[in-house]
Amino acid sequence: MKKISIILFLVIILFTACEQAEHSVFWAVANAVPEVDNSLNNFLTVVSMVDDGSNFYLAAGNQIYYRVVSATGGEPWSTVILPPSVEVVTAMEFFGTSLYASFLFHNGSHGFYYNSTPTQPTNTWLAAGGGTFTGKQIVRLKVSGGSMAVSFCDYNGTNNQLYFTNDGTSFFDSTIPAETHPITDVTNAGAVFWAITRYKIFSGANNSMSEYSNAQLAGQSYGGIFYSTGTYYVSNQSGVVYSSLDTGTWTASAQKVINQKAVCFTEFAEIGGNVLVGTNKAGYYEMPGGAVADLGIPPNLSFSKLSYAWVIRFCIDTVANPDVAYMLTAQGGLYSNTYDGSAWGADWTHE
Repeated sequence: MKKISIILFLVIILFTACEQAEHSVFWAVANAVPEVDNSLNNFLTVVSMVDDGSNFYLAAGNQIYYRVVSATGGEPWSTVILPPSVEVVTAMEFFGTSLYASFLFHNGSHGFYYNSTPTQPTNTWLAAGGGTFTGKQIVRLKVSGGSMAVSFCDYNGTNNQLYFTNDGTSFFDSTIPAETHPITDVTNAGAVFWAITRYKIFSGANNSMSEYSNAQLAGQSYGGIFYSTGTYYVSNQSGVVYSSLDTGTWTASAQKVINQKAVCFTEFAEIGGNVLVGTNKAGYYEMPGGAVADLGIPPNLSFSKLSYAWVIRFCIDTVANPDVAYMLTAQGGLYSNTYDGSAWGADWTHE
């Protein structure tokens, strides 16, 4: 049986209580429809979107798409040539001078590779990790604090671990013990890194992380973790977002409920001075100026198809093109929003 079936089975058994952040990659990838054309489908599950300062790269289905960062939205996307027999692109990140990606192949095997010339017709995918990830499946790749985090597990979903690399070649253990649940998000505040599983938070140097404990956050099912300009944020699957200036005392938002069900929050992003947080099938919420007390649904969202979207994460190049932001959804494609010099658009446009 293909490993994608194993992933889907584990997801259904373990996480039916709230189809949310823990398995946002697993569930979305397992249900992704492979694409074979050169344009974006509005029903794609977009697993990842990254850039190298010149091009954006977008992973969806069995393809990696790319186009120039300076694009303002609506321009055509091209496809990166991948290794033969790729069933699904399960994770992707750009680090250093290379694009890193993990693949599930038609024969059920997994592979973790990097490519220094991904847009070239004669590109070469090389095995990453020097054997460290042989027999493993990659859950998440994320650049944070000058390092790239690699969350991975055994093929059967057990022994979830977190490694880091500072150079793209040597990978080292974060010292987080093997976990039952996948490590789904990572952030950093200077040299201190933070990571979450569904039920645990870890912190410390990226080669010496240990479990973080706080009575206010105890017993939570976590969705995302984020640090920005002196403030820490944690979201949960019960409709609440927390913020803290010192990780000692946390301020909770009012609980958000839709149709008598708590909103399942996912990951964060900061766009235009506001902190955004995605949800599972309830669009996204916004905190003007990053204040959790003001957490709410943005104007006009209630009247759009995004009001029931599963927002996996956001992407914005704050250097090369800070005036265009992107929203990645599960089975809803890619959306973009443009800053006109005074404000962000009231609506997001389907790419």
